[in-house]
Amino acid sequence: MNEEGVEVPLILWSATIAAAASLDRLDWLTGCWEIRSRESVMIECWTDGDGGLRLGVNRVVVEGEAQFFEQLRIEVRDGVPVYVASPRAEGTTAFTLSEEGDRSVSFANPEHDYPQRIAYRREGAWLWVDVSGHVDGVEVNEQSRWRRVRRSAF
Repeated sequence: MNEEGVEVPLILWSATIAAAASLDRLDWLTGCWEIRSRESVMIECWTDGDGGLRLGVNRVVVEGEAQFFEQLRIEVRDGVPVYVASPRAEGTTAFTLSEEGDRSVSFANPEHDYPQRIAYRREGAWLWVDVSGHVDGVEVNEQSRWRRVRRSAF
């Protein structure tokens, strides 16, 4: 039984605990991150990985008007963390864990049009995000530096 007195099959309970533990390694990603200029603000916020699911949201505001948003999540599938992106809530694309360090993680989907790789790296109060892949046979690599901010998105 769980804390609410509901009977939960042991195998399901064990799988949930294992998934949550594997996402705990990404606790350094939790919080809100921002890029700000005179004309625009980009913000990305991530929850903790409780329950084996880490939720994220990204929003771009240009001159006071939302121009883009993306729903994100990191979940565990068959024991492997998977990054799932849903730009403008129009379908989803999954990227499987490809590399992981103490404060870095990369996800890849070589079959996706662009990007094929999404990587996060934490350095102090900064989060580096690399989005890369091939477009029309040309390697494209976009790197951005996000500042940690105190904001609640959820």
